[in-house]
Amino acid sequence: MNCLFWNIRGIGKGERSMTIRKFVEQKKVSFMGLVETKHRRSIRNRMKRMWGNEEYEICEVYASETNRGGVIAAWDTKTFNVSNKHSGSRWILLEGCVKNFNFECCVGVIYGHNDRVGRFAMFEELKQLMLAISKPILLLGDFNVVLHPRERIRSFRCDRSMREFSEWIIDLGLIDIPLHGVKFTWRRNESKSKLGRGLCCQAWMRNSQI
Repeated sequence: MNCLFWNIRGIGKGERSMTIRKFVEQKKVSFMGLVETKHRRSIRNRMKRMWGNEEYEICEVYASETNRGGVIAAWDTKTFNVSNKHSGSRWILLEGCVKNFNFECCVGVIYGHNDRVGRFAMFEELKQLMLAISKPILLLGDFNVVLHPRERIRSFRCDRSMREFSEWIIDLGLIDIPLHGVKFTWRRNESKSKLGRGLCCQAWMRNSQI
C-alpha cells in the first residue's frame, strides 16, 4: 500500500490539486494524508480531480475559524477497506483491512499542536484510543516536535517535549521509519527540523510488503 503524506500549507486551488494528482498517478498512491489544509468546507467534490478516478473515499477534519489546521485522509477503496473512522481536531485514525493481504490494521494522519501542552493532550488521547483498538498501526504526520536534538538546527530546543514524544513512541511500541534522501522536513531561513515522519509497529514492519 503506497502512502503519501504532505503538510500542504493550504490546499488552495488548481495547481496544488494537479500536483497531488501527479503524485497519486506516478507513485500509484493508495492512501494519502494531507495536513494544514486550511479548508473549511468539504473538498469531496474536488477530490476526483486530485485522485484521478472515483474509486476513493475520504475523511475530513476542517480547519478552525482562523483557517488553522485541517486534515484529510483519502484512500483507494479497491486496496483499503475502512471499517471504523475516528477523528479529533487535528488527527484521523482509520481502522480497516488491506484487501490483497487480508491485513487488519489502523492507519492515522496526525498534525501536532504547536504548543507542548496541546501536543501532550493530543498524544494522551491518541494513546488511549490506539491501545483500545489494538491493531497493527501506521502513523503519518507532522508531529511538530523532534525526537532527537540532531533533528533540529538553529531553532528552539525543548528537551521536555522531546522526552514526552519519545516516551509516547515507546509506550505504543512504535518504530521511527527512516527518511531517505532528506534529513529535515521543515525549513525557515537557516532553521531546519525533522517534524514530519512515519511511525509504525513491529507487526506492520513484519508485513512491510504491504
